[in-house]
Amino acid sequence: MAGDDRRVNIKNISNSPISGVAGGDLSGQVSVAINSLPNSDNLNQPGIKELLVQLNDAIATDPELEQKQKQRLLTRVKRLADAAANPHDVAFQERAEDAISFLKANLPATAASFTVGNNVLPAIANCFGF
Repeated sequence: MAGDDRRVNIKNISNSPISGVAGGDLSGQVSVAINSLPNSDNLNQPGIKELLVQLNDAIATDPELEQKQKQRLLTRVKRLADAAANPHDVAFQERAEDAISFLKANLPATAASFTVGNNVLPAIANCFGF
């Protein structure tokens, strides 16, 4: 129909526009995967979704990371979100364990990543029972 504008403007966790259909870029895919997870039941303790939001935001906003580094790290964050959405699938859990190991080994020692590496990653590993 003429005049019908059916475009949807989707925003990711860090409130920047996501390009492509249904978040076609990696950042959008990660945000969609994280946002599909349930919120924590305990307001005093972040759950896997909240922890992944912190991890995603730290990586996405770290000015010292090059785009290629961000993509490699965000790919692992998406694997963690996918594993959290499939907690009983052994293959997803193995990918989560590999993703955590990769993130621990490859997060740079920048100020933003230091906090994530020392606090958020161990909490995420704990959520998966690692």
